[in-house]
Amino acid sequence: MISNRFLLQLDRIYLERGADVLKVMKAAGLPYETLVINGLMVSFECHNRMLELSEKELDIKPIGLILARRQLVSHLQPMFNLLLSHSSVRGSVLALSENLEMVAQGLEAILHEDNDLAYLQISTNNHYLMNSPVFQDHAAGLLAQYMRWIAGKKFRLQSVSLLHSEPRDLIRFRSFFGCPVSFGDSHISVAFDKTVLDQVIVGSAERMQREYNEVLEWDRAASLMAQLRSVIRTDLASGSIEIDKIAREMKLSTRTLQRRLSSKGSSFHKQLDSVRAGLARQLIHRKDLELSDVSAHLGYADQACFTRAFRRWYRQTPSDWRKNIASYELN
Repeated sequence: MISNRFLLQLDRIYLERGADVLKVMKAAGLPYETLVINGLMVSFECHNRMLELSEKELDIKPIGLILARRQLVSHLQPMFNLLLSHSSVRGSVLALSENLEMVAQGLEAILHEDNDLAYLQISTNNHYLMNSPVFQDHAAGLLAQYMRWIAGKKFRLQSVSLLHSEPRDLIRFRSFFGCPVSFGDSHISVAFDKTVLDQVIVGSAERMQREYNEVLEWDRAASLMAQLRSVIRTDLASGSIEIDKIAREMKLSTRTLQRRLSSKGSSFHKQLDSVRAGLARQLIHRKDLELSDVSAHLGYADQACFTRAFRRWYRQTPSDWRKNIASYELN
C-alpha cells in the first residue's frame, strides 16, 4: 500500500489538459476518494497503474518527474517530525530509510557510501514496480526532491541511476536532475558528495508544513496565492467573500493586494474562482450535502449560478458529475 499523497497534483494536470480523470481512475481500479480525501492508503499496483495510464492519456512523458517536481516533499508529510528530529542530513536520511513504510509499504530507501560519494537507493521486492519506468522515474525524482529539501539550494546531484532503457528525449531528465543519468543500470539511486551527509539540515517543520499546505492548493507558485486562497476558503465558509475584508485579514490594502496579484498575472476573482472550483469537486462528493448546500457553501446567490460555474469548470452540470461518481462507485 502507498499513501495517496504520492498522487498529489495529478488531478490538476488532468484539469489543465481537459482530460477525463474519472475514466482513468476506474481503469486503474482506484476509488474516487483517492483524489479528494487526504491520507488514504491505496494499492501500490493501482497507484502505479494510474500513473502509467495517465502518461498515455495525457500524452506527457516522463510523468514521474513531472509529478515529482510539483509535489516537493508533500508525500512525506506524516513523517515531518521524525525526519526533522535529526540535526544532520545523515540522520534525516537514515530516518527516511528506517521509516519509509509509513507512507509506502514494501519500499526501502538504502544509504550506501564509498570513498567520495553517498548513494540513496530505492529497493522493493515488487517485480511489477521494478519493471515500471514510471515508477522508477517517480521514485528517483522524489529522492532528488527530498535531498534538495533537506540539504538546501546549493545541493547538487553527482549522478542518477535508472533501470529502464534510455528514452528518446533526454531533455527533461537532464533538466530535472542536473547531472549525468545512467539508464539500464542495476538499481534506482541518486548519488551525491558524501560530505553532504554531515551538513546541518536546511529544512524546518514550519517550512515543510507551509510547502505542504501550498501544494494542496490550486496554484502554489507563490506564498501570496496560497495565503489568499486559504483566507478565501475560510471566508467562504462564513459567507463573506469581499476583497476589502480579505485584504485586511492578509494585512494588506486592497490596492496592494490587487497590484501584487496583477504582477503575477492573476486577480482576486481568478483566485476566488479557482478555490471554488477545487472545493466544488470535493463537496459534491459528500453524499450528506444537497447541491443547494454545496452552492451555498461556495457563496453563490442561487443554485443556477453555481450550475453555470460548474459547467464552465468541468464541462458538465453538478448533477451529471454526481451521477457519474455514483455510477463509477457502483461499477
